[in-house]
Order: sequence, then C-alpha cells, then structure tokens
Amino acid sequence: MIYMASTKIDPVKTVMESTFQIIKSVSADQTEIISDIMKLHLSGRSFDLDPTYSSGAFYKNLSRPAHVYDLNPQKPEIQKADVRNLPLRSSSISSAMFDPPFLVGCTFETSRMGKRFGGFKNWPDFFDFISRSLTELYRVLKSGGVLVVKCQDIVNGRKQHLSHVFIVNKATEIGFLPIDIFISVREQVIIQSALKNQQHARKTHSYFIVFRKESSGKRMKRIQGRLF
Repeated sequence: MIYMASTKIDPVKTVMESTFQIIKSVSADQTEIISDIMKLHLSGRSFDLDPTYSSGAFYKNLSRPAHVYDLNPQKPEIQKADVRNLPLRSSSISSAMFDPPFLVGCTFETSRMGKRFGGFKNWPDFFDFISRSLTELYRVLKSGGVLVVKCQDIVNGRKQHLSHVFIVNKATEIGFLPIDIFISVREQVIIQSALKNQQHARKTHSYFIVFRKESSGKRMKRIQGRLF
C-alpha cells in the first residue's frame, strides 16, 4: 500500500496568488514594462509627456501621452520641439517618458543606423544632450513628478560605455531620485557581419529607469545624508 503525504492548502494564500499579479523587473515586451510602470508609479494613468515620441511605437496598445513632441515629427499630430527647450510652463507636467538616442559615432545624417535610431557624433555631444535634456525635464515636471528614461549601454571604439550609469548620476545631481528600474531584453538582435573578434558581450538589453523629482527640501536632506 502506498501512503501519500497530505498537503495542507491555504485557501487565503491561493486566492491571493490567483488574483495578485506580481510585477517583474525584466521583460521582453516593452509595452508590458511601460504598462507596469504606469500601474506602479502613475496610479494607472498614462504619461503626460513624451518629448522624443518618434512614431509612437511605445504606445501601440496604450494611451498616448497628452503632449507629444519630436525633433523630427513623423506624424501630423506630433509637434516639432527640442527636448532641451520645450514649449511648456515650469512645474506643469506630472510624468514624462524620455527615450533619447543611444548610438555614438553615427548621426541621423551620416548612417543608416543613425537614421533609424538617431545618434551623436561623439561622446561630448551625448553627455551635453543628456545633461541639458534632464535639466529641462526637471524644469517642466512638478515636484514629485515621475520621469522614465529609456537607455542602453553600448560598445564604441572597442570600449564599454555604461551610459545608464552616467544618466543616473547626472539625474541625481540635477535633483531626481531613482526609485525603480526595469530591464527590457531583445529576442532578435541585429547582426554585424563585419565583426570577427568579439571583445565585449553583445548588448541585448536596455533599461527603463524611473526617477522622481524631489522637492528642494527633500533634496537638501538627502544631500546631507538623512534619507540614505
């Protein structure tokens, strides 16, 4: 005769697991990540602003932000504007999505990849763009407002560049507090046929870093070491 060990089922735990869906930090679906950010940090609301809207692929199955801008608008409903100089009042926006170009060494005018993704001629141009953009986004966001920055590390000139580290440090310096991070993984990767001697891991992931604009009082306390 075979005796089976009895398993006690907790009905409360079972109901909670079936009704409460855990939000994970890693996904291969960008729409899922953005939706999860909206649930966690925007109380389920859509973003107020996207100053690098492009074609709006981010929002294929989501509500479009109220204010959409791009330096090179691809649709009539997108207004032409530079994220470094937005036509918005100070402290007028509750949330913003910022997806800057991540390539360095190719630009919109000089290469096929640059035309597709945008890019910068050199690293000083990248650093200047990010710094000025974050400063402007800090200006238009309300105190307590949420900023999400999508970014990706790259290998350029056979050197590994951790762009997300610069962005976090610069945003914190300006007055943002990093409050969450999500990782988007790509299942399909663009192959470089000329690559013969690989020295760094191919980057198949990008980050969605969530920041909150601090009030001047909270920022001063954090600088003094009272919040960390």
